[in-house]
Amino acid sequence: MSLDQILDATYKHIAGIVYRNSRINLGAEKHNLVVGRLAKRCRQLRLHTFEDYCQLLTSGDGKAELATLIDLISTNHTHFFREAHHFDFVANTVLPEFKTNPRNALETFRCWSAAASSGEEAYSLAITLDEYARRMGRFSWRMQATDISFRVIEDAKEGIYETSKLKLPSPALHDIYFQKGIGDSEGLSRVRDAQKDKIAFHQANLFQDTLPFKGEMHLIFCRNVMIYFDTVSQQLLINKLINHLL
Repeated sequence: MSLDQILDATYKHIAGIVYRNSRINLGAEKHNLVVGRLAKRCRQLRLHTFEDYCQLLTSGDGKAELATLIDLISTNHTHFFREAHHFDFVANTVLPEFKTNPRNALETFRCWSAAASSGEEAYSLAITLDEYARRMGRFSWRMQATDISFRVIEDAKEGIYETSKLKLPSPALHDIYFQKGIGDSEGLSRVRDAQKDKIAFHQANLFQDTLPFKGEMHLIFCRNVMIYFDTVSQQLLINKLINHLL
């Protein structure tokens, strides 16, 4: 069988591997997406069928390829200040409540961007936190940011984006939080170190037993990711996140 088609049994086998290792639920509606992305990967590996790819996954080199498979299957659609009302809620409700609580007088605000993708969510939250600090003073924060994809986390660490795609609440924020590229980097903008230095990016599966950081959080952003999980996994994740909240 060519790489344009996949046997139902093979598809179910690959979907099962993905589910067991990421909880991403690949239903029948994902069939074309899986075939398209894995066909390209098979050609890169000079494999002729999806059955050959399944054999690779179960071989001694399978663990390394499994990470690539999850990377290929995971969806990373995002942009700056996506669903802006969430950030408004943080600025207008969450942070004032934190600041006015006497027990937080000496506390650093700790937050976690749990599905950070290529960093737009984490940096949008960072801008929100720093804007609050600029207005109110005496406010410090730290952030953990994770994603299951090795590839996009590396992009997030770089913090470099096309300037034309920086849809910020105010144009004035660009010069405060970004450096505009020149020469070969013209058309690109880089997040300033003052924000990057307060964010620790990690590759992590939300369902893994041990996370790459410790400590409870005042705020967890876990948005636009639960749609990829079944009901059982959604509840499991909610319970896990609750355990990481103060």
